[in-house]
Amino acid sequence: MKSAALTLPGKPKSKRLRHEAVLFYICIAPFILGILFFELIPMLSSFVLSFTDWDILTAPKFIGLQNYITAFTSDPNFPIILKVTAKYAFISVPLRLTVALLLAVLLNEATRGVGFFRTAFYLPAIISSVAAAVLWQWILNPVYGPVNGFLGLFGITWP
Repeated sequence: MKSAALTLPGKPKSKRLRHEAVLFYICIAPFILGILFFELIPMLSSFVLSFTDWDILTAPKFIGLQNYITAFTSDPNFPIILKVTAKYAFISVPLRLTVALLLAVLLNEATRGVGFFRTAFYLPAIISSVAAAVLWQWILNPVYGPVNGFLGLFGITWP
């Protein structure tokens, strides 16, 4: 006996399920477009441009693997770059992940002083939100705010 949850993908059977599928695709569209435009297209463009000689002012000229050959064989900075990248990959990334995990555990555990650690950790985010709220309150003030003064130049009164 087939369960409704185990149906194969395809055209939904009812109007409600079709509507739900359309809503699903509408909801994931910004994510898919963001990945496409801000990650995949720039990565592919960089890869294609790595096979060209391009100074931005003239049209790119295809040179094949010459950029890679030059980088690996005759660039004096390549070993330094490789060393810095390896340090980052093997020291900085694991260290940051470890510190982040320890902070998450510290903020999640019901230990003595957890209230202090939670407050100290979230205080910068809260203070910046309060500062932004106070700033917008001043900007939009109907008596002396700059937006009201600017609109007053055109004869527009604050509602």
